[in-house]
Parts: sequence; structure tokens; C-alpha cells
Amino acid sequence: MAINLANFFTPILFMLVINVVFGIIAVSMAKRRGLNTVPAFFAGFFGSFVPLLIIAMFPVNKQY
Repeated sequence: MAINLANFFTPILFMLVINVVFGIIAVSMAKRRGLNTVPAFFAGFFGSFVPLLIIAMFPVNKQY
């Protein structure tokens, strides 16, 4: 029985897009809080929702 490649790669690509979106959100949150953005991207990419909560605990830097 042959494996249909579309059925195999579609969930993988879907989760990749979702994880990249979580990474981008983590970068924007970290930038507003004065944290390093590269570790924040990888934390958001690999950890999804929990690192966003951890980043959200830091206060936002107010620029006047």
C-alpha cells in the first residue's frame, strides 16, 4: 500500500505554520519587554503556549 504524500505532509506543514506563528508572537512580546528575541523565538517555536505565558510575566518597558 502506497503512502499518499499529501496526507503525510499536510499535518506537518500545518503544525510548522502554527509553531512559526507562536515564535513570531514570542519575538514581538520579548522585544516589547526588552528580552532577547532569538531565544524567545525558539522558546515559542518549540514550546508553543507555555513560553508565551512566561514571557508575559515580565513587565513591558514603557518608552516615553
